Amino acid sequence: MAIRFGIRNRLLFLVGIMIIFMGAVVSFFVYQASGTKNQMIDKVGQIMNADARDKIMVATTNMAASLGSAVEGMTTDSERVATISHLINNIRFEEDKSGYFFVYQETICRVLPTKKELEGKDLGGNKDVNGITYVLEMSKKAHAGGGFVEYVFDKPGKGDQPKIAYSMMIPGTDLWIGTGVYIDNIAEAQAAVAADLESAAARSLTIAMSFIGAGFAFLVLPLTIFLIRSIITPLKRMIGMLKDIAQGEGDLTARLKDTSGTETQELAEWFNKFVEQVHGIIREVAGNSAQVNQASTGLLDLATNLRGASSDMTAKSTNVAAATEEMSSNMNSVASAMEEFSINIGTVATASEEMTATIAEISQNASKAKDITGHAVGKATEASRRVDELGVAAREIDKVTETITAISSQTNLLALNATIEAARAGEAGRGFAVVANEIKELAMQTARATEEIRDKIQGIQGATGVTVSEIQQVSQVINEVDSIVGTIAAAVEEQSVTTRDIADNVGQASQGVQEVNENVSQAESVTRDIAKEVASVNEASGDIAQSAEAVQASSESLSGLARDLNAMVGKFRI
Repeated sequence: MAIRFGIRNRLLFLVGIMIIFMGAVVSFFVYQASGTKNQMIDKVGQIMNADARDKIMVATTNMAASLGSAVEGMTTDSERVATISHLINNIRFEEDKSGYFFVYQETICRVLPTKKELEGKDLGGNKDVNGITYVLEMSKKAHAGGGFVEYVFDKPGKGDQPKIAYSMMIPGTDLWIGTGVYIDNIAEAQAAVAADLESAAARSLTIAMSFIGAGFAFLVLPLTIFLIRSIITPLKRMIGMLKDIAQGEGDLTARLKDTSGTETQELAEWFNKFVEQVHGIIREVAGNSAQVNQASTGLLDLATNLRGASSDMTAKSTNVAAATEEMSSNMNSVASAMEEFSINIGTVATASEEMTATIAEISQNASKAKDITGHAVGKATEASRRVDELGVAAREIDKVTETITAISSQTNLLALNATIEAARAGEAGRGFAVVANEIKELAMQTARATEEIRDKIQGIQGATGVTVSEIQQVSQVINEVDSIVGTIAAAVEEQSVTTRDIADNVGQASQGVQEVNENVSQAESVTRDIAKEVASVNEASGDIAQSAEAVQASSESLSGLARDLNAMVGKFRI
């Protein structure tokens, strides 16, 4: 549901916006006044700081000039320091007597009226709480022609307070003089000024808010109430008259009356013109609604008759369609069965052809296997013969090695005898002994080599025997395989003849099934044509029935509309 935001609320909203705007303006001026106050406080601080600087600079400058004149012509530092101490020891200024002069030579204290015990000491390392070596800084400023140094120093009765000092050289000497003032009074003065300004601003704000509140209470609020009433009251009066027309008996002869001379009077005049136009339209509708009612009644009767005829036609065509559908279903079943039978026959024929080809391939492979086994038998026999020859050759080699072994043994004996004879011959037989020893070594090597050859020959003989035995077993297996392959080849040949007969019979059956399937397809096509024609008739009957229903529905709707129009027109007083 939409939120109602009427004219009264809009005017009140406008007044609220004005109040918020005035509050924003007042807040802005308060903010500006606060900024101005802060600027004034800062300005006061700057003025007082500048005044303090000017004061101590003038005092130090005058005192330095006076002291320079006083010590002029003195030749020793002690005379100058004594004179200066006598002149400045009792000088105090500021209301609290916190101002005084002090004299240093570089960073060595020469005259310090407030703490005599520090005179003669080097205070260059003294620092304040912020780490500033204030004596050293003032010495630098003095030697640079004079300058200010800000630091924190103990103030009697108040502890550490900010202080500003000025230092400069005393003319004609290597001494410098300085003085300083505490500037904590500047912060106190700023606080006092801030309090005065805040008090004045509060009084001004109170006066301004009083005037604004009085203006709102005695001017803005009454004027707003008057404007709201001057707008809302005529509108409420007009709304009341419109309710009388809307909630009454629909008296279109009634008219709004407003002589206020405002926009509401113009609105009432235009509304009266609108009601006059509606009055004329309602009179015309009342005249035509009766004719519409009569026409809708006749159209409803016609639609009822047409719907009955179309229902009879639909029933008859439905019976024909049912019979045709049943016949088509039977033909479809027959066609499906024949199609499935044809597929099965084709599958059997294909399988028979594949089996025939497979059997032929098996027959060829069996023949090849028979040839291969026969060839393998021959090769095995040849291998057995070769292995036998290898055994014979090995035995012959074994005999040769035995002969070589015997020869090497005899050679070894001869070499031993020769060695003995050479030893008997003494020095003359030494060369012969060397040769005999070499022959002995060769005979021993020959014996070892012959022994190795004999071992290998024996290994060959053993392997040859095993090989011959295995070749004989292989030959026996190959002969058995050859016999089995021959049996398989004969059986495959017989199966090939039987398979060819089956394939021929299956081909004839497949041809007959195809002829039957063609006849069934033709019958099914004729059945489908009949079904289409019956469906067309049924569809036409359905269209007629739907049209009749639509006409009947339109007639009923038109009749209802006519009744509604009569009822609506009856509500108005015309």
